[in-house]
Amino acid sequence: IKEALKIIKKHDIKLIHANSAAPCQWLTFASQQSNIPLICHMHSTYQLRDRLSLGLYQTQMVVGVSKYVVTPLIEDKKPESEISVIANGIDTERLLNQKVVNLREPLKIGKNDFVLACLGSLIHRKGVDLLIDATAKLLDLEIPVHLLVMGDGSEHSNLTKQIEKLGLQSNVILLGECKE
Repeated sequence: IKEALKIIKKHDIKLIHANSAAPCQWLTFASQQSNIPLICHMHSTYQLRDRLSLGLYQTQMVVGVSKYVVTPLIEDKKPESEISVIANGIDTERLLNQKVVNLREPLKIGKNDFVLACLGSLIHRKGVDLLIDATAKLLDLEIPVHLLVMGDGSEHSNLTKQIEKLGLQSNVILLGECKE
């Protein structure tokens, strides 16, 4: 909090933006002490105890990526004037006009096999390791499944090792960054 107050003063900060709820736990104090508004950008829902301990009710504005994300705050009676939704942007026209790419043939995936896909940063909190474990469990149950992981990040090496350790090289494919 002391460091935040120094930075606020040094740079004449007029608005504080937290890109998730966790930093609000201490940013609410810096915001209140400096009399500067705090906006929390929420990407997921939080249990009541977390909404309370993180100080989400002390923020001047909560912006959620969907109505679903902010619904618990609305139900808790946080003033709707302090809640907004700005959906993650996607150009649906461009998406729908893309050439369809069938990945089954080049990746040797059977036409009746289930295909799961994950798109995002390969960082620990995204839980891709859990998807890989779940894929292994499905295969143990003799469910024909393939997991396609699109994205890159700091966990790439760990995920590669996990796939090899579980012998899933044929069923879990790290595709890397995909522009289309």
